[in-house]
Amino acid sequence: GVTRILEPTPTPTAVPTAVPEDNSPVELDLSFVRSNVPNIDPQLTNDPDGIDLIENLFVGLTRYNHVTNQIEPALAESWTVSGDGRIWTFSLRDDIFWVRPSTQMIDAYVIAEPVRPVVANDVVFAVQRTCARETNSPDAFILFMIEGCEQAHQLAGATPADLENIGVRALNDTTLQINLNRPAAHFLTITSLWFMKPLPRELFEEAFVEEYGTDWQTAVQGDAPLLTSGPFIRLAPDFSRLQRNTEWPIPFQGNTEIVKINYIDTNDIGLLLWQAKSLDLF
Repeated sequence: GVTRILEPTPTPTAVPTAVPEDNSPVELDLSFVRSNVPNIDPQLTNDPDGIDLIENLFVGLTRYNHVTNQIEPALAESWTVSGDGRIWTFSLRDDIFWVRPSTQMIDAYVIAEPVRPVVANDVVFAVQRTCARETNSPDAFILFMIEGCEQAHQLAGATPADLENIGVRALNDTTLQINLNRPAAHFLTITSLWFMKPLPRELFEEAFVEEYGTDWQTAVQGDAPLLTSGPFIRLAPDFSRLQRNTEWPIPFQGNTEIVKINYIDTNDIGLLLWQAKSLDLF
C-alpha cells in the first residue's frame, strides 16, 4: 500500500487591526464654585482658587512636590547659605521666560512666545511689593524675617530708597541674595509660597497704566496682554482654559496638557456635572 503523509493546514495568523494614534491633548476638567475670576495677584490673594491659578501660571524660586513632600528647584536651580544661616544666595535658571500665547500652533498646541527671561530683579520686585504697606498684602508679616521688610512695612508710604533697604538684591540677572534677620531652616518652604512669585513689572509700568488703567486684573480679562512664567499659559481671558507652556524647561508632573475650568454657582451643579462625567475633579 501507499502511505500518504498529510501536511497540517497552517492556521492563518490574525492581523491586528491598526488603532489610530490619538494625538489629542490630555484634558482635565475641573470646577470653581464662583461666578467670577479669582484674585490671581500673588502678593494680594489668599483665595484658594486664585492660589491654584498662580501656582500654574507663575514660577517661584522653588516649588513644593506634593508627592515627595520635598522642596525642589524651580527658577532657582541651586542655592547656598552662609555659615550663620542668614544669607541665602540663589543661582537662577536662564531658560525660564515671561511668555504670551502666540498666533501659531503645532498639532493641537498654541505655541508660547518668549518675551524676556525671568530674572533676579523680578523676585526683588515681588519681595519689595509684599513688604510695602500700601500693597496691603495679607502675608507680608511672613517676610518680616527678611532684613528691612518689617521696617518698610511700618512706613505709611515707603519710598524707593526705603524699599532698597530691604535685604533682597539682584547681584546680576541670575544671582539673587536674600539676607535674613536670623537663621530660618524653613526659609526654603517660604520661597515656594505663592506670594514670593513675581508678576512682570510691565503690569505696573506707566505705559500699561495709561493704556489700560491701574487694575491690571480687570485689564487682562479684556484686551490687555498678560505675561506668565509658569508651567501653563492662559488661553482664555476669563482663565477658563489653560495649556501647557511649550517653553517650560522643567519636566512636568503628571500628563495633563489642557485644563478647563468650569465656573459654577453651587456645589450641587458641580455634583451633577461630575455624575455626567463632565468633570474630572469636583
